[in-house]
Amino acid sequence: MTRFLFFILGFGFFNSLWANSTDTSATKDTLRVKYMVSSDFSITAGNLSSINTLNQGKLNLEKRVFALKNVVQYRYGIIDSITNANEFSATSSLSLFPLKRVSGFVNGGFESSLLRAFQARALSGAGVSFRMFNKPKNKLEPFVNLSYEYTMFNDSIVVNNVKQLDLQTVGMVVGWTGNHKFFKNDVNVVHAAKFQQSLTNTANFRFDGNLNITVPLFSIFSLRTGAQVTYENIVISTRRNLDFLWTFGISMSNF
Repeated sequence: MTRFLFFILGFGFFNSLWANSTDTSATKDTLRVKYMVSSDFSITAGNLSSINTLNQGKLNLEKRVFALKNVVQYRYGIIDSITNANEFSATSSLSLFPLKRVSGFVNGGFESSLLRAFQARALSGAGVSFRMFNKPKNKLEPFVNLSYEYTMFNDSIVVNNVKQLDLQTVGMVVGWTGNHKFFKNDVNVVHAAKFQQSLTNTANFRFDGNLNITVPLFSIFSLRTGAQVTYENIVISTRRNLDFLWTFGISMSNF
């Protein structure tokens, strides 16, 4: 399995490099900058007082030769004056020749989560993405990559009947990203999902998925609603495996 994955990843990288080495096009290669800033929130008062916010920022820099994608997210939640959610994540991905049907990429990221009870999670990896659809109103891009991940938990976890505070793994990740526009571009649907299976411990796997729908208000501002699902098979004893979040808010974007 591992050898097969290395073959797929290597094929994708060399295929993208070879295809572009024969590209003699004189098309002007301008830098394209895309951004998105959003804030989703919910507030309750009375018998239950709570505040929950989810804030996101995206910045993409794209040229014919490379594409740099950055995503930052911060979630904060309070119930009856007690903080129950304080999460931060930042990820970056650098793609080679992103306009080609097959392109290679490297990625990295950092997370911390009070809700899921880990102090820090660092990850890095390399992979291949495939442009299945690439039209202005319909984009779908599956990907596969190998990743290294290190997590430091707030309390002990049990792995192979052994208690430990941290967890290191090399895993295989498969997933996709998609963007679809409907009703004369008035409704924009963005979705992404990934499944990660550890290659060193079969009991260690997790899933992340999100779906966001935006409807334009005026200029670059839009109303939005979104859902996020996270499942982790290895968590501390006081936490559940599954988390679901559904929010409403506003965004500013030129995507």
